[in-house]
Amino acid sequence: MLGLLTATVYFAGTIYWTGTVIITFGDVNPIAAMVGMTLLSAYLALYPAVASLVTSRLIARLGAAGLFIAPMAWVATEYLRGYFLTGFPWVPLGNSQVTVLPVAQLASVLGVYGLSALVAYINTTLAYSLVTSGTQRVVAVASAVVVLVVVGGWGAWRIADGSLTPPTNQECPPGACSLNQIRKVNVTLTARSRSQYSVTKQFFRNSLSTQVSLRGMAFVNDYVQ
Repeated sequence: MLGLLTATVYFAGTIYWTGTVIITFGDVNPIAAMVGMTLLSAYLALYPAVASLVTSRLIARLGAAGLFIAPMAWVATEYLRGYFLTGFPWVPLGNSQVTVLPVAQLASVLGVYGLSALVAYINTTLAYSLVTSGTQRVVAVASAVVVLVVVGGWGAWRIADGSLTPPTNQECPPGACSLNQIRKVNVTLTARSRSQYSVTKQFFRNSLSTQVSLRGMAFVNDYVQ
């Protein structure tokens, strides 16, 4: 019940904009829009609530060690939330690391759900350290520190390596590289928008964001020519 309540508050504070959207573009009554946003928040809260329930049951059986099921339970339900009933993958836990660039590099390997797992794991370790003592606490905290150092160190190296930015040597002048990148992205978006998708994937093809991206990249492509 606590997991459901806290998750409802969390989603109400992060998807509040859905009410404004349907008021502005759907001409929906403000009260009805607020009710709809609240119901949506309560529905989305069911996923963290399930993760909390699974974790609590395992803690009851395994003791404090059961806490480490939390990252797996969280990511599993977060992933399901992104696909079940067409999905609503807004504000995954991994998004919290978007400004922490060295750590955010992990998303290129494991996706945003890998970042969610990392954040959940670190927080689980903090919780575990509060309810244990001695060797158990030291090993748990030390392991988390090692994971953070490895992930952060690798991410910092990758950023410093410059492999994520176009080369600026004589073989590929900055202007030409930028133009090539724009064309590649434009072609990729166009190809995706024209691909055949299943019924549950039609949203991407017809979404406003996709159309805006396509037109924006086409405009930039024409402008730089």
